[in-house]
Amino acid sequence: TTVLEQPTFRGARTTNSTIETTYVDFPVQAKSAFEEAVSIWESYIVSPQKIKIEAKWTSLSGTTLAQSGATKIFRNFPSAPLKDVWYPVALAEAISGQNLNTDEFEITVSVNRNLNWSFELNGTPQSNRFDMVSVILHEIAHGLGFNASFKLTEDGFSGEWGQTLVPYVYDTFVQNGNEEIIKDTRIFGNPSAELKRQLTGNDLFFALGKSIFSERLPQLSAVDPFRSGGSVSHLDEFTYPQGNINSLMSPNLRTAEVIHSPGDLTLLILNQIGWGIRNLPISTNTITSKEPDFGVLVYPNPTTDELYIQIPSGTAANITISISDMWGRLFYQKSELPSAANQLKIDTSSWIPQIYILKIDLGSFSQTHKIIIHK
Repeated sequence: TTVLEQPTFRGARTTNSTIETTYVDFPVQAKSAFEEAVSIWESYIVSPQKIKIEAKWTSLSGTTLAQSGATKIFRNFPSAPLKDVWYPVALAEAISGQNLNTDEFEITVSVNRNLNWSFELNGTPQSNRFDMVSVILHEIAHGLGFNASFKLTEDGFSGEWGQTLVPYVYDTFVQNGNEEIIKDTRIFGNPSAELKRQLTGNDLFFALGKSIFSERLPQLSAVDPFRSGGSVSHLDEFTYPQGNINSLMSPNLRTAEVIHSPGDLTLLILNQIGWGIRNLPISTNTITSKEPDFGVLVYPNPTTDELYIQIPSGTAANITISISDMWGRLFYQKSELPSAANQLKIDTSSWIPQIYILKIDLGSFSQTHKIIIHK
């Protein structure tokens, strides 16, 4: 099966972030496939900071295709949208506009050298071979923050979450079919047998806000038995099977299965945890998020209570923010100097849920964004 980028988008890729890869023992063809996956992500995610990846060509156990993850996690960093929540380093740097881990890598990816790989760049499936571009797209998404902390206790009887009892940002949006956030200790103990039932009950979803997503919310993998590294941190394999446009982040990839597009749901999930996303899809409509190359970042979008605007470092001019509804009626306007953290914060807790037009005027340039408030 083959899932590719829309031809119009592929032909008009723009670079909205810089991802630099250091290779360890990689063959040349594998490097080319890795760089194609990097190029796709650079065209979607927005970051003023360079994202550094260490890629290792190595032996992994069994049929494991690859492994990846963020090298560090940060909480309560400058401009952090949520307090006492862990963010992967690449996302923390994108939001704060700061290099938080100096010259270290943000993401590591290890690829199993012992398998039959296809290094095709144009999306042609190869019989009995795993598509390298698809696998690397998947693994980079995990390093960007498509990753939960949920796991089972050592005895296997209870579910638990957190690193030092602090959740990952991804965890804060995981809910069941009753719209209960499963990290809420007022409902589910941490650890508890009931939490394990949530992790294995095939009834977990990622909360995007039904008012901005007309179809059902993204369903997460919550199979029984629980799969370490597979459950919750992936989309459900049966809801998004091979060939589905949203199948990139399902837990299994087969030979001759090609997925060269993140898919709308993956992009919406990454945006919800804090990433600026260019060409962000909203329901059946595409809203172009026109994030400029010079580093203005508006997040999270959609949002509920707070909207943050990150301005490039060194900006000294007054910034004027104007927000109107879709009919052009001015709803909010303010002019001020950016804070020491080059950030503006807008309280949207009392706003009517709908689409607004945000205009950012910084003197030498202006930008327009569509933002969505949901409850």
